[in-house]
Amino acid sequence: MKNKLLALLLCVAMVLAASPLSLFAAEDGSVTLYFMARGANTSDKTQPITSYECVRLRVPAGTTVSDVTYAVENNLDTVVSGSGLSYYDSLFGQGSGLTGIYSGWMYYVDSYEPVFVSANEYTVNDGMFILWEYISDFDENWNGVIYEPVDFAALRAEADSKPVIDLTDETITVYFMARGANTADKTKPVTSFGPVKLTIDKGATVSDITYAIENNLDCVTSGTGLSYYDSLFGQGSGLTTMYSGWMYYVDNYDPVWDYSDAYEAYDNMFILWEYVSDFDENWDAVIYDPVDFTFLRTKADSNITCNMTGNVLRGDSNGDGKITADDAAAVLQKTRFADSITIDLGVSDYDRSGVLTANDAACILSRSLNNAA
Repeated sequence: MKNKLLALLLCVAMVLAASPLSLFAAEDGSVTLYFMARGANTSDKTQPITSYECVRLRVPAGTTVSDVTYAVENNLDTVVSGSGLSYYDSLFGQGSGLTGIYSGWMYYVDSYEPVFVSANEYTVNDGMFILWEYISDFDENWNGVIYEPVDFAALRAEADSKPVIDLTDETITVYFMARGANTADKTKPVTSFGPVKLTIDKGATVSDITYAIENNLDCVTSGTGLSYYDSLFGQGSGLTTMYSGWMYYVDNYDPVWDYSDAYEAYDNMFILWEYVSDFDENWDAVIYDPVDFTFLRTKADSNITCNMTGNVLRGDSNGDGKITADDAAAVLQKTRFADSITIDLGVSDYDRSGVLTANDAACILSRSLNNAA
């Protein structure tokens, strides 16, 4: 009997080791999955059209295929458990019966094997691929006929190269840094701010984040940013050349053509403001001594993530809802006796340097005195 149990456990271990997908949620209670929809082509039913391109989504654990579908279909910011329908007669503007009396939407998971579970009863798992197909016909066994099947592996690889869309809650995490002009040597930029990792509310733009940091505000508020920044961190345009000034980049040095107040922030985005001192013959900004985005992300990850969400009270280290000398004292104690003191680091790093120092305690004490005055 003992040998049989050992053999059974060995088989289970082998199956789990061979599986490319994890069935477990991440430590933060979320799962990451792939989602795509292909709709009906009324002119040629043998050539489906892409209704929703393949993307990676981060969603709360415990939600269903239907919950995810409902959030995507309705362009929601968050997947809510129990919000989905048991049956979708219409998706992405296409209802049943467009190409045949029995035509309509069916979903598949990871392959084209038939799924016999209602979408609102199929709980998502990490790494799963949800594909909605508009079925134009059925075979003699009433299985949906798939014209030009998708390549699941290729679609996964393509989606992996793009940022994950976070539908878990109302907040995201971004990286921020600014490098200003060096008037003595324009080939060597100076660090004006960061790099730092921030937690902000969804819906904010690059400009909203920049405005909050530039003006030393507690939180990022949507709609507050400017479309153009002539001056940042004490440096205005024209310091080094006639056309010199601030430009922003996202994740790399590819040119960004959107105004910063029109570029909505997404999870894991890296925002870099550079003071551009010169342009080449094609009017592309010349970057001297480019930053290493990967290195800077790693550096910021090792430091404190600053909380700049709408409900934050920066400096309230002990969480009592007010800023007093007690908060400053707690921060100072934390810098000296790190392991024995528990405080909210996300609001205690007052100067947003990513590291807790005596300067944070001094800033909090100064604010508490100003509040008392």
